Amino acid sequence: MDDTKNKMDIDESDEIDLLDLIYPIVKNKNFIIKTTLYAFFLSAVISLLLPKIYKSTAKILPPQNQTSMSQQLLGQLAGFAGMAGSSIPSVKDNGEMYSDFLKSNYVIDYVIDKNDLFKVYKLKTDDRESLRKKVSDSIIIESNKKSGILTIGYLDKDPILSCKIVGSLIDGLKNLNNNLAITEAAQRRLFYEEQLKAAKENLILSEEDFKKFQQKTGIIKVDDEAKSAIEEAALIRARISSKEVELKVLQSYATRESPDYKNLVDEIQALKEQLAKLQSKLPSDDDSLLSTNKVSSYGIEYIRKMREFTYNESLYEILLKQYEAARLDESRDATVIQIIDRPEIPEKKFKPKRKNIVIVSTFTVFFMLLFVVFIKEFFNNIKEHNTESYSKIEKMKVFLTINDTISEIKSDVNKFLRFVRIKK
Repeated sequence: MDDTKNKMDIDESDEIDLLDLIYPIVKNKNFIIKTTLYAFFLSAVISLLLPKIYKSTAKILPPQNQTSMSQQLLGQLAGFAGMAGSSIPSVKDNGEMYSDFLKSNYVIDYVIDKNDLFKVYKLKTDDRESLRKKVSDSIIIESNKKSGILTIGYLDKDPILSCKIVGSLIDGLKNLNNNLAITEAAQRRLFYEEQLKAAKENLILSEEDFKKFQQKTGIIKVDDEAKSAIEEAALIRARISSKEVELKVLQSYATRESPDYKNLVDEIQALKEQLAKLQSKLPSDDDSLLSTNKVSSYGIEYIRKMREFTYNESLYEILLKQYEAARLDESRDATVIQIIDRPEIPEKKFKPKRKNIVIVSTFTVFFMLLFVVFIKEFFNNIKEHNTESYSKIEKMKVFLTINDTISEIKSDVNKFLRFVRIKK
């Protein structure tokens, strides 16, 4: 019996709680309905007054970093198979890189000048920074990491201008692409071109120096086995130098903890150990490398100049093959930007989405009204049933008023101004 009574009390309390929720809504239904309708019509009017924005789009495929075939070529070149194992790491993701390019000052300035946007947007020509920001904010770029395709869009009130600007963005990107070495092969080619030039100069100098020395002293006969050892040592030295060149390039892309960096350091160390092992087999005295028992006073100098010339010759050959391999990669890389979908004049507006504006605005106002009604009912209940709490709220209102504070601030400001006038 008691259990049944308890259940009835619980059901009754639940019913009262539900009524407490519904009552303030019903009580203020006219206020809620009218205000919600006002919000509905007002948002509808505002959405109709908002200007139509059009979006023209185009899809492009930027140049892709392909697997380098030059490493296979280097592996087939006699005497230099050890060089094919390492490579310079690729640049950052193409989609991200070309997205940055599209919003660069170079491309945006190209778009501004080509479409005379100062005149179109009615801005002063000395306010280029503001126009750049306006254009940049209107550019929409989407990158598909799987396919590598970039979707370029531009928002504007004029659908024709939107289409023109997307076309200009692609043209500006092409111009920038032609001016920069953006592929791994192009970067390698430019770097090895500089190194090859320096190696060629050193080779010419050492060759001329060696020839002059020979003309002065005559050709000194060197033991064939010793000559072969000198050439092998020079080749290893040259390979060490070329690897150190690669390591220098790698440091600009990767950290010391990267696998590529560690592998290259290990290769250099292995070559140095190989060179030390080879040199340990050679006589410590350069005189003993000569085939005659009677060594001229120029013998030691002759060996040193021959060793330097052989080293520079080997280094030049290695760098030349690296340079040619980089050129081969560069020639086969798709450095042109391929246009998949050309920009078209949009027929339908991109925004404002009037239906969404009206729905979101109306429901937002409706729920805000419910919140206001519940808060109002809450304070009314306190006023009617809990006078002590209501009196505290009234006191809080007094404490929260800022009229006195404003008056005090005004008084302090006036005093300060009077003080300044007196000082003057």
